[in-house]
Amino acid sequence: GNRFKIGEQSDPMDFLAWLLNALHTALGGTKKPGSSVIQRAFQGFVRVTTVSAGEDEESAGESREIPFLYLTVDVPSAPLFKDALERNIIPQVPLFALQGFVRVT
Repeated sequence: GNRFKIGEQSDPMDFLAWLLNALHTALGGTKKPGSSVIQRAFQGFVRVTTVSAGEDEESAGESREIPFLYLTVDVPSAPLFKDALERNIIPQVPLFALQGFVRVT
């Protein structure tokens, strides 16, 4: 059967995963990295480093790279501010608030 139907609401992340996988397979992609234009365009790698308690972050911890096609990131809830006319609510997230959630190197 069809997993997604017109007019029925579904989870957008499920749809994105299904769409990328369906396009990858339809274009002759395999499990080998870079085997289709979808993987070459969307695949990235995230480095996960495990550091034991008591060690500093820069010390030699166990590090490995994990491939992904889409990456989800939890962000803190945004405080809401009203504009000058006090009509529109404007969400704002200061960059330093994201520091504990995202680390880009």
